[in-house]
Amino acid sequence: MSYSFSVSAKTKEEAITKAEAELSKVVADQPRHNDDKEQAMQTVKAITGLIAEPSEAGLVTIVVSGSLAWSDAGVYTSANISVQAYCHRV
Repeated sequence: MSYSFSVSAKTKEEAITKAEAELSKVVADQPRHNDDKEQAMQTVKAITGLIAEPSEAGLVTIVVSGSLAWSDAGVYTSANISVQAYCHRV
């Protein structure tokens, strides 16, 4: 089970808020991702925190993808979270 989305906003805080809303939509469609939502948001916040705040004419873009796989016994056999954050126009 996997997902991928991107969001853009004028500030890092706004972009993080949008990412959290998108991740909530993922969980609504794929309830198993509730198990890794917290880790995904921690990663979004940490990676986005590393980049500069954009200028007034700029944007922040956050790209998030993740996946979970499990065995017939219902235990997770793999997990992945990938986050990229971009500041356009410092």
